[in-house]
Parts: sequence; structure tokens; C-alpha cells
Amino acid sequence: MQSKENLDILKHSFAILAGLAKDINDKIKDAQEGVRDSSPDLIMGSLYGLDDTAEKMKNVFAVMKYLHSRR
Repeated sequence: MQSKENLDILKHSFAILAGLAKDINDKIKDAQEGVRDSSPDLIMGSLYGLDDTAEKMKNVFAVMKYLHSRR
């Protein structure tokens, strides 16, 4: 793969990571609201799927590291 293509993929991957990071931040804010309101259901509901989002971030980052190592 050419370096221009790698750079385009890295840029796109970074945009995906930014979206996933926003998703995590939103879930954490909602969970913190649950803490303030003493609502275990809101806390746990807000954190539902957090593992999946973190796993997606890990996978995208792995692709980015792989592409960077091939330059």
C-alpha cells in the first residue's frame, strides 16, 4: 500500500477514534449523573456497551499501529 493511502486510512481511523471517544465520554457523563441522582439503573444503563466501544477503539488503534509500522 502506498504511503498516501496509508495516510488517508490513518486520518479516517483517527476520525473513527474521535467518535468512539465521544461515545465513551457521553456514557461516563450519564453515569456520573446517575451517581449524583443515586440511580443505579442510570449508572449501569449508561455504561452498557462500554466494553464494546473500548474494544472497537483497541481494534482501530491496532490497525493504525500496523499501518504506521509498514511505512
